Amino acid sequence: MLDKKDAPLLDDYVFKRTFTRDDPNGILRDFLESVLKIKLRNVQVLNAEIPKDILDERGSVLDIRAELDNTKIVDIEMHFIELPKFIKKNPEIKTKLDEWLWLIAGREDKIEMSKLDNPEVKKAMKLVDEIMADPKEREIIEARAMAKFNYDTGVAYAKEQGKKESKKEVAKRMKELKMADEQICQILNITTDELKELIEK
Repeated sequence: MLDKKDAPLLDDYVFKRTFTRDDPNGILRDFLESVLKIKLRNVQVLNAEIPKDILDERGSVLDIRAELDNTKIVDIEMHFIELPKFIKKNPEIKTKLDEWLWLIAGREDKIEMSKLDNPEVKKAMKLVDEIMADPKEREIIEARAMAKFNYDTGVAYAKEQGKKESKKEVAKRMKELKMADEQICQILNITTDELKELIEK
């Protein structure tokens, strides 16, 4: 399994902050051109903001509008690229896409080589370093990671306990675990009012 400590761009927040912090016609356009294998004239990010709900899945998606060489406009929804197979093959750096994938995978030796060949990769790495060194950014990253961990733990717990206990009992146990009401409601698929009724019964 890839470690986000060694490969911070695997974190959806860091990824989105890195690729939306700079002019989208810099590192983002270079990355997109390497993935799509076409030239883009202009790139615009439609959802650069980070959702306040740290468990909002839309936070890990980039909605992009790009203008092609022939002035045709296309909308692109960008998700994470699966890396395990790429890393297992351990290819040499032959294309721009290889450069970007090794950056995302966090392999220092490959990144150093990529930075020499591609100034946009070097610029992206500098942005990642700035984000990871910023105490406020780190606080957000760690809070999101903890919330995701709590959510995943809560989901697993609810599935297991739901076989044996009522929704009321599960809700009370999750409250005892100090889980936030919003997380409990998401896991149990209930409203905050319904949660209040369950707890008070």
